[in-house]
Amino acid sequence: MSRRFAGASATLAVNVGNLLLGVVTGIVSARGLEPHDRGLFVAIVLWVATLSTVSLLGGQQAIIYFGRQSSSGVGRAVTLVRSSWVEIALCSAALAAIVLWLTSAHSSRAILTLLATAIIPISAIVQALLSGLLSDARLSVWNAVRLVPAATYAMASLLLLSLEEFSIVTGLVALTVGNAAALVAVLVVVGQRGPLVPDDATPVGEMKSYGRRSLMSSLPAMLRGRTDQLVLAAVAAPSVLGVYAVAASVAAVADVVSVTVGQLAFPRFVEDARLRTKARRLATTAIALTLIAIIPVAAGGDWLIRHVYGPAYVPAADPLSILLVAAAVKVGIAFLSAESQALDKLRLLGLAHSSTLIATGMLVATLVPVWGMTGAASAVLIGQVACLSVLWLGVRQVSAR
Repeated sequence: MSRRFAGASATLAVNVGNLLLGVVTGIVSARGLEPHDRGLFVAIVLWVATLSTVSLLGGQQAIIYFGRQSSSGVGRAVTLVRSSWVEIALCSAALAAIVLWLTSAHSSRAILTLLATAIIPISAIVQALLSGLLSDARLSVWNAVRLVPAATYAMASLLLLSLEEFSIVTGLVALTVGNAAALVAVLVVVGQRGPLVPDDATPVGEMKSYGRRSLMSSLPAMLRGRTDQLVLAAVAAPSVLGVYAVAASVAAVADVVSVTVGQLAFPRFVEDARLRTKARRLATTAIALTLIAIIPVAAGGDWLIRHVYGPAYVPAADPLSILLVAAAVKVGIAFLSAESQALDKLRLLGLAHSSTLIATGMLVATLVPVWGMTGAASAVLIGQVACLSVLWLGVRQVSAR
């Protein structure tokens, strides 16, 4: 028990560290760019993060899920990456098209496209090997490597800002360097136990099948968490997204809990069936504690944004409180999503997230012209509550059988 508690505490500490480093890079981009350029930069980074995550088609979850059938998580990761280059290439091509569209009026669009697409294969390898380390219960090195990209990116961004050289191009250079540093770190770590070799016992077909189903169930959840900003990038001026993204960045202080739950609850629910019965109770408790914790941030949001991000971003204080409440609800969703994955109830998970994704996107597009950024935040909160309700009812029905 103490070992598990230590692992959970270390994971939470790393998540907090990554969160704080993300806040640092957010402040740097706000200080180094005007709202218009920051909005364009945020849009590119959002698409990079989204397509990097889906490039393995859910393979990250499959590596963990099939840990019960094979002894080497890293070996499964190597096997998966070797068989996923087509998917990775397609995601890179899709990202290139999106970045070219976003930067149609930018003089450095070719460089921006090249930098963004370079991240996809690097990130895919890093994610797969990290999932292998987590599946092998190597929590200490897993946590250590997870800090590398954010720390490197933050330090490079701070250096650029101090030299007054932070721009959209140099910011993407810093992001690429951060991902490359993570690749080097994870290769060094896994290489300490011998050469990287595929696991011949890995059921590649079954893994990919589970991965695709897991992705289809979890992709709407991931997109729903970014729907507001992705839709804003399409329907509003870049300056609006640049300001709104500040509120989303500050609200991310509450996301550390849901991220930690998502990383740790799924493996634990797979391992211990008895623990799944406590998921709804854990979700309720976590939401309540998170709501209490965010009160100081909501109360001081205006002052915080003015003095940290700059006067140009003060309007971000308007949607901040709503986004903080939505982040608290997201904690409960993380528990119930992990339980659904462990029960292999991926259709329920997909239904909950996909239906609320569509609703959230439509609400953002509808409410933004009326209420502006507050409308986008309200759409996010409504979507989170709806998703929690669907998952709650679905899990309770399954448990009652």
